[in-house]
This record gives sequence, C-alpha cells and structure tokens, in this order.
Amino acid sequence: MSTLSFRAVTRSTLRLKRALEIVDRAREVVVPPVGSAWLKLRRRAEGLEARATLALDGVLLDQDTNRQRLPPALRRSREGAVKAFRFAHTPRATQEPLYGAVVVREYHRLLYRGSEEVGSAAGNYRSVRRPGSVPPTEVARGVREMTDWLNDWAALSPVVSAAMVQVRLLELSPFGHGDLRVGRALALDVLAQHGHGFEGLLAPSIAFARASYVNALRQAANDSQEFVEYYSEGLAIAASRLLDGV
Repeated sequence: MSTLSFRAVTRSTLRLKRALEIVDRAREVVVPPVGSAWLKLRRRAEGLEARATLALDGVLLDQDTNRQRLPPALRRSREGAVKAFRFAHTPRATQEPLYGAVVVREYHRLLYRGSEEVGSAAGNYRSVRRPGSVPPTEVARGVREMTDWLNDWAALSPVVSAAMVQVRLLELSPFGHGDLRVGRALALDVLAQHGHGFEGLLAPSIAFARASYVNALRQAANDSQEFVEYYSEGLAIAASRLLDGV
C-alpha cells in the first residue's frame, strides 16, 4: 500500500455504514457493571481475546486447560497477549502523540519477549529483506508515517483506523515475525484509546476465523476497502455478542 493510498479516505458503503451503526448502538446500550462484577468480565475478555488472537496465528489453546498447566511456550504466548490487552486499555499521557515507534515496538516486545521464535529480537525491527515488504532501511520511516496517520485520523474514525493499521503493518512487516499479531494489538489499542473498547470488555478477535481473516488481510494489498468492511462487520459481531452477555 502506498503512502497516498494509506492516507486516502475509505469509501462509505452501505455495508460499512451498517457495521458501524451496530457498533455505535452497542456502545450506547452496554453499561459495564462496576466493582468485582466488572473485574470478572474484564478478566474474561482478556482470556477470550488472548485465545482468539493466538488462534488467528494458528496457536491453539484448549479453553478448558488451566493456564498453569500449559506448556511453557504456550503460557508465554498467552501471558504476552494478556499484557498487550492490558497495555491497550491503559490511558497514555495526552500531552504526547498517542502513537509512535515506541508504542509499536512495545507491543512486539510484550507479545514475544522470551519466545523461542524471536528471542532477544523482541521489540526490534528486522534487519533482513522480506519478499513483498519494504527494505529494512525503510521500515522506520514507514512506521513513522503510519503512526503519524494514526495520530491524525484515529480519533475521527477508530474502527476504520483499527482496520487500516493492520493492513499497513502487514505491508511493512517491520519485525519479520509476529507482524499480524502486533497489528491486531495496535487495532485494539486504537479502539480502546478512542472509546471503542467497551471499558475493556470487548474481545474483537473472537469474531474472526483464521482462514478468512488472513485471506481478507492479504487481499487488502490490492484494495483495503474490502478488509475495512470485513473487519468492521467482525467488530459488529463481537459487540453484539458482548451486548448479549452483559
């Protein structure tokens, strides 16, 4: 995706309008509980999102397995996903731009610190070329352009921006391993930081199946509109499920 197309305004279609209306209605209707009841639902959302986002990468956790009984590698993956979820919902200083390279790299560090796949490279940009991605020397500039765009646009359209940041992360592939998971974490961050995280009770990834998600995201290299609509519809499903359960 070129910088120009990334900055282009998404076409407003009936499909997109319907999805956004469902999300907005759910935001108006859902009244999060307080105290221990809210904390219980928040912990449930953390677990659901962790399991779902890992499943989108082909890492499967048994729903009934006690987390302490997970193999060490799976336990680290789950713990990283939970830490990313919590970071997304932590308010950041308003005097500074919300997004920058530090935030992007922090998500990779949280998600992959101690993992066998990444090791000490967690949080560091790749240094080798990847087919179909920008050269390593252009990664930092690409991430800077993406975060500048988020700082300008995320507040105006959080759902669309959450979809677009995943498309751009895949194209840049700044880390070489884990870019899709980082993209989903950033998408959740955009939603949470701009009032679309349902007070930490929304688990966006539960609405997507791995095959359709990966296919839609890869097709977005040619037309990001389709993925924006696909992701928005998924959020509408996740929000509706939340509405049924709160």
